[in-house]
Amino acid sequence: LMGKMYSDFKTITVWDYYEYAPVGRPQLYPPFLHILIWFIHDITFLDYISIGRLIVILQYPLSLFSIWFTMKSLFGSREAFFSTIFLSLNIPFFSWMRTVAPTALLSIIYPLLALYFYKKNIFLSTMMLTISLYSHLGIPYIFILSIIIFTFLAGIGGKKYFKELGLTLGLSALLFTPWIYRL
Repeated sequence: LMGKMYSDFKTITVWDYYEYAPVGRPQLYPPFLHILIWFIHDITFLDYISIGRLIVILQYPLSLFSIWFTMKSLFGSREAFFSTIFLSLNIPFFSWMRTVAPTALLSIIYPLLALYFYKKNIFLSTMMLTISLYSHLGIPYIFILSIIIFTFLAGIGGKKYFKELGLTLGLSALLFTPWIYRL
């Protein structure tokens, strides 16, 4: 309903009038998924049920592609194939992909965040982390913890990622500041 409300009001609202009518309540959810629904509606003029179906249809293959692309970039074709097969055989993962939820979208984003951070691509890793922050209130902090742990483990192994960590976290926090300020 938040995506519909954004579309109806033509702005990101800070008060949820639809789900908690008639009085409403503060809208605390990060807005990325709702903005995505709003833009899909404005571009395609699909109804909101169809938009939900479209997202559900696309997010499962996109998550498999994301893991395949990341694994192929890091390890090679054989590892990418088996990683994708094993992920696709996971029934709880498949079940989760049948929902329109920010956490399902984050399964597409996280492998790319890990890949771009590993390759020291500050721009793309910052964009992936910022999208994650604008998608969910909790899971992005697990992502941040994982790249912090990776940075320290890589440092033990002789590879330095401290500059990339600082820039990625700093720029993502800066880009996320408008929503933090709103909360």
